[in-house]
Amino acid sequence: MTRYSNVVTVMPRRAPVHYDHIERAINDFPSYHITFFSIIQSVVFGYLLLAIKDELTYALAGGSPNPVWISLTFVAFLLIIAIWQEYIVGSIVFRWAPGLPDAMIPVLFGLTESLLSI
Repeated sequence: MTRYSNVVTVMPRRAPVHYDHIERAINDFPSYHITFFSIIQSVVFGYLLLAIKDELTYALAGGSPNPVWISLTFVAFLLIIAIWQEYIVGSIVFRWAPGLPDAMIPVLFGLTESLLSI
């Protein structure tokens, strides 16, 4: 701190080098994380379509679709959309330094959604 008459000023200090890396990670992480999460959600959506392929083919051929399959597919689809939307909004609004759980959470969501699609 430096005093000039009655005014107290704080001289800015240069942040150590490791803080620059953390700051860059905090600024760039949402775009990387959103991309990673979007790829996983796209794979899960493709898996959902693959899981309902037979039922969808039967319904398009003129058969009566099973209402249980329709409701389960609809719920799984809404779950994919809801998780993607909530996680993306959280990644945009909140800034944090990434860690190991941040890499595991999208994969665990994808596994859970894939198991729901079976």
